Amino acid sequence: MSSTSSSSPSPLQPGPDGQIQVPRRIYTLARIAEIAAILALIALELSFFYIGYLAFVGGPVFDAMLRSAQIPEAMLQDLTMTTRLLTFFINMVPMALGMFGLFTAQQLFRGYRKGQIFTTRAADTLTVIGWTVVLLGPAYILANTLTVLLLTMHSGPGGRQLNLSMDEGDIFAIVFGLLIVVVGRILAEAAKIADENKSFV
Repeated sequence: MSSTSSSSPSPLQPGPDGQIQVPRRIYTLARIAEIAAILALIALELSFFYIGYLAFVGGPVFDAMLRSAQIPEAMLQDLTMTTRLLTFFINMVPMALGMFGLFTAQQLFRGYRKGQIFTTRAADTLTVIGWTVVLLGPAYILANTLTVLLLTMHSGPGGRQLNLSMDEGDIFAIVFGLLIVVVGRILAEAAKIADENKSFV
């Protein structure tokens, strides 16, 4: 009996390909996280098409969204279709980054379900997610700056504004993203060391 129990593999012991026998609890959590990432991705995609629709055909509604984003009323006078569309595409850059990050996270959690946890691929995927989160901060800052500049272009000399600002959310995204990158690189090095140790066995 004792020899049988000692020879059974640990559920968290990596196999030859870095995969593990996933415990039921980890499988369930990874599945829930994967579904949450998919739902969030769908929500962002629907928002993308809805805002794009408003920019193309719903001028007043789109202008109201700009007002809700604390764009001064004076900047929203006589907006052309070209200005609305450029504003839309500029502000969709951060959203596109968010969609990419959610898609990558969904792939990561799917790999976790399959036991791909202590692998170089999983670590690299986590690192990509971290850099995506880091880029969200500068992307929002740049989008806001270009939006204000674009909306004041018609004001003529002296009326154009260049608004460069950073809030707590931007700083948090950068710091939190860098922490994810560090964790990803640590896991990548751990996976490499594990692979090297297997080669000596």
